[in-house]
Amino acid sequence: MVIQRRAELSKTVGELRSGVLSRNRASKPLHVNRPQKLSRLGVVKRSVAQQTCATSSSSRGGSQPSSMQSPLVEIKKKPGRRSRTKTSATEKDSRFQKILASVRPERRLRVRRIRTCTVLRYAESVDEFLAWCKQKRRSCKTEKLADRSMSIFFDELFEDGAAMTVASYTLFGYLLLKLVPSVPERQCLPLSRASLGAWRSNRAGSSRVGMVPQVIYHFADFCAVLGEIQASLAVLVQYDLFARPSESLGMKFGDIVKAVQAFGTPYGVLFGNADFGSVTKTGATDDVVLADSPHRPWCNDLLKFLFRCMTEPQASFFSLSLHQYEEFFRRFSKQFGIRSGLFTPHVIRHSGPSFDIIHQHRTFETIQTRGRWTATQSVNRYRKPGRLLMEASRLPRFFDKYTEEPLHRALSSILRSRWADARTL
Repeated sequence: MVIQRRAELSKTVGELRSGVLSRNRASKPLHVNRPQKLSRLGVVKRSVAQQTCATSSSSRGGSQPSSMQSPLVEIKKKPGRRSRTKTSATEKDSRFQKILASVRPERRLRVRRIRTCTVLRYAESVDEFLAWCKQKRRSCKTEKLADRSMSIFFDELFEDGAAMTVASYTLFGYLLLKLVPSVPERQCLPLSRASLGAWRSNRAGSSRVGMVPQVIYHFADFCAVLGEIQASLAVLVQYDLFARPSESLGMKFGDIVKAVQAFGTPYGVLFGNADFGSVTKTGATDDVVLADSPHRPWCNDLLKFLFRCMTEPQASFFSLSLHQYEEFFRRFSKQFGIRSGLFTPHVIRHSGPSFDIIHQHRTFETIQTRGRWTATQSVNRYRKPGRLLMEASRLPRFFDKYTEEPLHRALSSILRSRWADARTL
């Protein structure tokens, strides 16, 4: 059974590289065991994953917790939490225009300078903060009162084990959308800034190291089983291209750089595409990152697959928001027993460089160029892999062994899904 399964997986990847699989259609029908959703809050089963867990557990001679024996059990939704639906690019633009209209006129040009997906994330975080203030009966009528309430809000987030990015988006979102500063922005909201700085100091190690690849591959497979093909594809592309989360989710079809045979270059992505008037976080334009990793050839295959699915150059790959993306990371971490805040979308950006340095696939200079870091200090963290190795040794035993089986399952799910066909309608 295992040998037959491996043969099917290798056949799928081979067909992907040879171009047989195009627009989610193979030359012959491929049969896979689909996950069976018993109910909306029920159990999602996959025999292969359960056999993998059972083998891992029996080989160690011990029993694992129930959450580790069945890692693909769907988590029940928290009562009272509103469901989030995927939004199209048109809806994002509409929401952005509403947010821009609600901002004071003297701040609108400042808001236009920020990427649309970032402004939407800012607005969501600010709305959650204001809802918390209403629930706790905290006032935000003045900047001083808002600063005091926000610092208390950050303290509760920290105690609850939330990601530091939640506090960061709340602080800078409130500063951008709700205030008209009379002093330089760096001098506004001093209590909240001090709380955020203390948070960063307390979790500096966990927020700046990468994650081992087997966790990323299991996460991609986890999202694919839940039917979240966009999240599965986004994390794989982000991992190999050293991209920021907002860059990965904001990619357009026109950002794909087709392979040029005359130069012998593979497919790639153009970040900060000047044709669309976009810039990177550092204000740069036309930063190209090629999928030329010989140890990760599947990324070039994925970009080639996406290029074949192109409809319009300005059409976005994903309708997934950063908040939804982060929520999948939290669900995965809780289900697999990973410590809160250790595995986030921002960690993926550091995972590829960490792996490449340890295994000497790239030099520090090539990593700095690929990651588009302007300061050398940003790359110096990879010269000390001690924190990465320490955090990896503390992961659940389920992730001890390096394996690419979940990667092949995720690739198979991506290619056989109707996601690309749905994007072309």
